[in-house]
Amino acid sequence: MLIAGWPGTFSALWQQAGRAGRSGRAAAAVLIARDDPLDTYLVRHPELLLRHPVEATVMDPDNPYVLRPHLCAAATELALTEPDLDIFGPAARTVVDELTKAGRLRRRPAGWFSMRRNAAAALGLRGTGLSPIRVVELATGRLVGTVDEPSAHLIVHEGAVYVHQGDSYLVPDAGHRRPGRPGRAG
Repeated sequence: MLIAGWPGTFSALWQQAGRAGRSGRAAAAVLIARDDPLDTYLVRHPELLLRHPVEATVMDPDNPYVLRPHLCAAATELALTEPDLDIFGPAARTVVDELTKAGRLRRRPAGWFSMRRNAAAALGLRGTGLSPIRVVELATGRLVGTVDEPSAHLIVHEGAVYVHQGDSYLVPDAGHRRPGRPGRAG
């Protein structure tokens, strides 16, 4: 697995590196530094990459925007039961009722089941739940890649150089950067 430049957080670094070993075989992740002051610092202090803890997460577990994707993902793995709702907190019952009414979950004798196989991917457990930004080659209309919406302002802003599979693309117009709509790269 090659990681082109510092991804911005230690959690993003370990998430990307973890993709290399998902097949159950031995793997390696290599961080290729960009010409950037932070990347340069990390190259000069590589011990930080291995010893620094992942950033702390602060969240409100009763927030329905947090609960929805987690409850859907949990119901994809196993049926959600009444005792499970206690684990998810006092707001879980209301959110499960909303998800059931919206057709995202279905109540059966064994509990609630997700109506979608890819519930976690569709809702985004760590992101905003918005569709990724599509990076489209301006000249051909070819899809080059995708960027999660929260990272788009760092990666595909106007004037950015977007690197994908060893090819570089200049982003001349970031005005089209809206979830579900293509961002243009030249």
